[in-house]
Amino acid sequence: MNKFLEYRLFVESTQFLTERRQSATQVYVTVNTLIFAVLGFLLTDTPTEGAILAVVSGALVASGIGASIVWLRTIDGYRKLIGWRYDQLMDMERDPDFDCCGMFTREYEDFFGPEGGGKPFSSMEAWLPKLFIVVYIAYFSFILLMRG
Repeated sequence: MNKFLEYRLFVESTQFLTERRQSATQVYVTVNTLIFAVLGFLLTDTPTEGAILAVVSGALVASGIGASIVWLRTIDGYRKLIGWRYDQLMDMERDPDFDCCGMFTREYEDFFGPEGGGKPFSSMEAWLPKLFIVVYIAYFSFILLMRG
């Protein structure tokens, strides 16, 4: 296979994986938002109290925490796969027989290397499901302490 065609295939497939990761994040944000909406409705607009509220809330909180854990694993899987692809692209760019501008190598060095000081988006993205988990735990603790 022509080196340029192989490089182009890796660029396109890496972009596709990045878009899939972003779509997965949107799905998990939507799922968690819906769960929080139902929890808010239970807390404010229903006559449910005591043990019934705790049981229903507990099931929703467990679902939300479960979804957030799956989301973290999904992010990690994409991070590893996309990172591997970036490594392959940078290896292709370092090949002396391949005449290219080294865009991915420069991007990595400028933004994520020792001098760039940045973190890949996936590491920042991983904070959101962790935040959801903390909020779920705080909500359920509130229900148990104040409403139970």
